Amino acid sequence: MKTKYKNLLWILAISLITLGFSSCSSDDDDDVLIVEESSNLTLAETDVRVVVGVTTTVDIIEGNGDYTAFSLNEDIATVELVDNKININALTNGRTAIVVSDKNNNYKSIAMVSFYEEIILTEQNVEFKMRVGNNGTKKVTVLGGNGGYMATSEDPNIASVSVDKNEIIIVGKKEGTVNITIVDQLDVETIITVTVITTTKAYEGEELEELLNDSSERFFFDGSYSSNTPINTVEGEYSVYGWDYFGYSYQKVYFKGDKSVGKKTEALFTFNDWWTPIYDREPIEFEIVKNDGTLIWAIFSFIKDEKLFYGHFVRPV
Repeated sequence: MKTKYKNLLWILAISLITLGFSSCSSDDDDDVLIVEESSNLTLAETDVRVVVGVTTTVDIIEGNGDYTAFSLNEDIATVELVDNKININALTNGRTAIVVSDKNNNYKSIAMVSFYEEIILTEQNVEFKMRVGNNGTKKVTVLGGNGGYMATSEDPNIASVSVDKNEIIIVGKKEGTVNITIVDQLDVETIITVTVITTTKAYEGEELEELLNDSSERFFFDGSYSSNTPINTVEGEYSVYGWDYFGYSYQKVYFKGDKSVGKKTEALFTFNDWWTPIYDREPIEFEIVKNDGTLIWAIFSFIKDEKLFYGHFVRPV
């Protein structure tokens, strides 16, 4: 009898356990959390060198979609994301990083170095037109390059060169043609061709036009203006213009003829500096270039020791 009851109890226990498992399985079917398999974010490259002005593409090899990408410095580079391709456009030389992410907040960065593969200048051919024996200066600006510029002239006697940051400073010295080589810190180089043309004319072109448009009274010679006592007189056959400082120092231009526009003959120049004669009645080329009835504009020049000395004055008629 005891054995019979024991068997019934075991059967009941097994039935309850089976029912319990069946009930649990049914209740939990609606609460199962389905987790998608996550992929690592993988890029084709994480270190790129980009030429300025050129677009470089980096492919997303693996990830979880909904990608974003941005540049840490948009002054250096911008980014465009098209499908699974990251297009990087370099705007100037420098270093920055491109940050890429997916919808699972996986992040990767691309280290980027951008550089110029050529040096871009405001001009590659420089022409000087300058007075004989006088130096002329021109500046050429670097618009694009990798910095750290050095410059050398193949003939410094024709034109010398120096560098101030992004400015190439060229000094023309005598007539001729010369090449100047510019090199940056990445050994990218370019050449400027410099042509120096000399003239024996005191003033011409825009410089002469500017002189004629300025009606301020003045006397100019060899790079400097004088504010001393003006001279406007006659000595024998000569009209005399210039300036005087208590008889110690003075500059005087002598010419024959009237004061109408045109070249004048037998013109002379005298310059005393504190009783010391610098030029004593030196023959000069002299021309009155404008006479408005109140003022005259005159230019003069002479060559000495292979150098053109020149000046001008504006004085009352």
